[in-house]
Amino acid sequence: MAQTADGFGPQHSSMPDSAIATGLVDYALPVEAMGAKLAEFAHSAYVLDDAAFSASAQEELQKLEHAKAEIYGILRGQIGHDFSGYKSKTFMRRVQRRMQVVQIDDLEAYVEHLRGHQHEVGALFRDLLINVTNFFRDAEAFEKLAEVVVPKLFEKRSADDIVRVWIPGCATGEEVYSLAILLREHMDRLDVVPRVQIFATDIDDHALAVARLAKYPGALLDSVSPERRERFFIPDGGSFAVAKEVRDLCIFSPHNVIRDPPFSRIDLVSCRNLLIYFGLDLQGQVIPTFHYALRPDGYLFLGTSESVSQFDDLFVPLEKKHRIFQRRSDVMPRVRLPLTVSALRPGQNHELTPRRTQPGGAALRCAR
Repeated sequence: MAQTADGFGPQHSSMPDSAIATGLVDYALPVEAMGAKLAEFAHSAYVLDDAAFSASAQEELQKLEHAKAEIYGILRGQIGHDFSGYKSKTFMRRVQRRMQVVQIDDLEAYVEHLRGHQHEVGALFRDLLINVTNFFRDAEAFEKLAEVVVPKLFEKRSADDIVRVWIPGCATGEEVYSLAILLREHMDRLDVVPRVQIFATDIDDHALAVARLAKYPGALLDSVSPERRERFFIPDGGSFAVAKEVRDLCIFSPHNVIRDPPFSRIDLVSCRNLLIYFGLDLQGQVIPTFHYALRPDGYLFLGTSESVSQFDDLFVPLEKKHRIFQRRSDVMPRVRLPLTVSALRPGQNHELTPRRTQPGGAALRCAR
């Protein structure tokens, strides 16, 4: 919930407005309406219990699978993305949450609701992307990346060279700007500074627009040190805007890591907490794609619950605890490249110049 304007406030409207702009707020209400909505929501809590999602009876299982296939089809038809490769339990938990929000207690009825309400299809799509991100999430891992990997990205690079980073599933941009800050800090210590390009991609246009806006509520900066906050963030009402010297390193673009052609000649791929939502088949497609995208001896940075153990012939661990891996250059990637063309056509030379997107405009979205 977030408070909308009424006769009594909110006192600092930019704070709830920033939250609403993320697209992650279920109810935007005047404060006097919140109590009734909470009571209403409580009555519908857990409308689908665990039994409904782990049904053992054959008939119930068939109904569940049929409804799930219908929802896959609706999302594919209206949004254009296929979620059938996602982990089934995770997928259905997000469906359950949306059913609670709209207060529908029957799965088949919810499928019909999706058919008749396009905005609900969009709401389910955003829920499925699970935008849980933060600046410098897992701080020790970022410190180790800055110590072990970042200096190597700049070794033997001239002012004419380009350091290229790809962040698929960039969500609302906090991970992107965290990495950009690490690179900016290292660049300041160099006598010869190569160009840096960070390609940040996602399938959610709304999140991409939030990332491009580069403006975040102060509470999201709790994990940013006072020194970094002072240097790289500019106060803007109740929010903070990312400094231009950091924004200028980043290019945000819609891109589907499963469907679209991968980038190429990348020095570092940072894909944190996206693979955990993929089933084994999708992981088996995406991890070799990262190997293909990386230069020989390039680096892969994953989330703390992710691994490439089933692809130890493609990557070797540099920091196993912090999920930092290096591409093996003595093996060929086992990747089947998609035939569709992405919006940015990753790897094309004529697109190596970052777009200087100015903050402003309505919030939209580009992991997770």
